[in-house]
Amino acid sequence: MYLNSDISDKAVEKGADTDGFVISAAYKGAKAAKQGTWGLWGNYYDQGAGTFIAHTMKAGDWGYFTKEGFKGYGVGINYTLAKNMVYNLDYYDLEGKESGRDSQIIWNRLQVTF
Repeated sequence: MYLNSDISDKAVEKGADTDGFVISAAYKGAKAAKQGTWGLWGNYYDQGAGTFIAHTMKAGDWGYFTKEGFKGYGVGINYTLAKNMVYNLDYYDLEGKESGRDSQIIWNRLQVTF
């Protein structure tokens, strides 16, 4: 996915990159209706300032990321524990594009549908 922003210079670090991309790959995937199914995914992020509004991976030095963008990767696994109960475990390793500030995030959730 290619991303581009025309955000005002006042909202970003001087000379910050305002375009970017995300590369995604996935294998299989948990099916909520079938217990025991699973999947893996991975993303590489190179997102400039203004290419996101409220990213789901807020942690650590996120205030810097909104002004300069970030790059890094995320990987995850999902598994259907029981019908309509999918467990997800994600790991993100991100850093600011200008400052190099680093954040690692572990995110897990249980998704129940009915």
